[in-house]
Amino acid sequence: MDSGEGPLPSVAPPGSLPSAAPPGSLPSAAPPGSLHSVAPPGSPPPPVPPAASDTGSDGSSPTPPVHSVPNAPDAVLGSRIPAAIIDNIVVSAIYLVMCSVFGWRVYALSNLWVAVVLGIAYHFVLESRNGQTIGKRQYTICVRATDGQPARARAIAIRSVLRPIDQLPLFWASGFISMVRTGPERRQRIGDVLAHTTVVPVPGSALAKRTGGWVLPTATILSVLASLGLAYGIYHLRTAPLDSTQRAEFIQGCERGPDSVAFDCGCILQQLQAAGYVSLDDLRGLMSDAASENARGEHGPAMQALANAGLTCRR
Repeated sequence: MDSGEGPLPSVAPPGSLPSAAPPGSLPSAAPPGSLHSVAPPGSPPPPVPPAASDTGSDGSSPTPPVHSVPNAPDAVLGSRIPAAIIDNIVVSAIYLVMCSVFGWRVYALSNLWVAVVLGIAYHFVLESRNGQTIGKRQYTICVRATDGQPARARAIAIRSVLRPIDQLPLFWASGFISMVRTGPERRQRIGDVLAHTTVVPVPGSALAKRTGGWVLPTATILSVLASLGLAYGIYHLRTAPLDSTQRAEFIQGCERGPDSVAFDCGCILQQLQAAGYVSLDDLRGLMSDAASENARGEHGPAMQALANAGLTCRR
């Protein structure tokens, strides 16, 4: 009989289990913000929202770390050359100031070693602080260990001391050849190879514009040709007949000798040239041979040539 009231909700008998959801159906999700929103056992964890990227204000992607930039040493090779030029100008300026203060001759061989020591000290002091010299700072590059870590003072000392070797014989020919040999992943000069260092962009800075593939081959060829030209010039200078300057230097050196009062040094030079000793190499070889013969107590060809010239040119 209809009493006018709705049906009562069905209640499960005591001790019975709730009815299972149909196979393949998904459990109903709790409303957002609900305290009882618990994922059923075995379900995958909710996705983690991505962290905010370090993009710049212009939307550009973050700068990759140095060790993740492919061939970073090759990319900054074009910056190393002008940076080295700036550093050489700074060292040369310091040397010129020292020559002015102490009254040194700029091109005297006895003073040029000071310029070499200055270059070594300059690079060691600055690069041991943060891997940068004045030139490297200008082009946002620095010296790092090959594993990407800051280079230690010992490594900086090794590459600084070997810098003159990389510059030989002229215009960094040895250094460029070593960079070609070590490939684009390292681009190490001789000092870098032994110190386990290389030159890369400053960490955190934008990667410099990549160097064109023609730069290193061109620089290497030019430096090698310049070195060959220098070697030929030195050889020609040493084997060519003495010029007026060299003749004057020989006579001045002869006149500073202990027995110069007894001999005409200009006459001695003429006699030696007549005997076939016409070039700078010839005369230096003659003096070296004469010293060796004198040390052995012999009277060889060199001693005989000097004795003949002395007898002819005695005052």
